[in-house]
Amino acid sequence: TPAEVDRINALGERLRVGLGTALEEADVPAAVTGYGSFANVHLGRPVVHTYRDAALIDKGLARLLHLALLLEGIYVAPRLMMCTSTAMDDATIEEVLAGFRRAIGAIRPALAA
Repeated sequence: TPAEVDRINALGERLRVGLGTALEEADVPAAVTGYGSFANVHLGRPVVHTYRDAALIDKGLARLLHLALLLEGIYVAPRLMMCTSTAMDDATIEEVLAGFRRAIGAIRPALAA
């Protein structure tokens, strides 16, 4: 229904804002993009406007973060794309953001290199 689309899009916005905040707090240069229910993290790129910008991400760090997220039980695409769904609620987003923060902490040594 239109109301459900609005709800999952709002969850997507909460996810994008939360991911951006977590990256900023961890002092990780990255951009978070997306629209509606979709979110994508671009490590090593403070701003992404075009597909060319997105192609310049740090792919090695993206692989490490992808694995760290999987270990947290957060299943994302290897290119760090995520989306919300009707099965999710505010608590799900909070769980994902908590796991994302832990995953960033787990790869912290690689971020300093």
